[in-house]
Amino acid sequence: MTTPRWQIVYAAATCGLIGWFAAYGLCEALAWPRLTYFPYADAWTMHAGAPPPGAMGWYGVVLWGVGGGVIGAALGAAGARAWKKPLPAIAMTLLGAWALAGGALVALYYLWSLSPF
Repeated sequence: MTTPRWQIVYAAATCGLIGWFAAYGLCEALAWPRLTYFPYADAWTMHAGAPPPGAMGWYGVVLWGVGGGVIGAALGAAGARAWKKPLPAIAMTLLGAWALAGGALVALYYLWSLSPF
């Protein structure tokens, strides 16, 4: 017996979302170095922390998210394939719940970071 294909895809998708949210959130919270674009100087640099005024650090944060998402999806698919039988319903529920909770936490952190206080 093998893991059904739809469960492998579901595990890969939810783990990819979890990886994206984790990398994006950690990059912002821990001030990891990120690719930053300075449009007035037409220059790209690696910059740690909050970008200075006029700079766009969004590109680097999204790249961290993409990297985390790819790694998460690969681990989720590999784990589901290695299970060699249908995944339990509780595992499917927990993967979905973690993906939703991760999205909510990162969205709330982003909104909090916009606060002027």
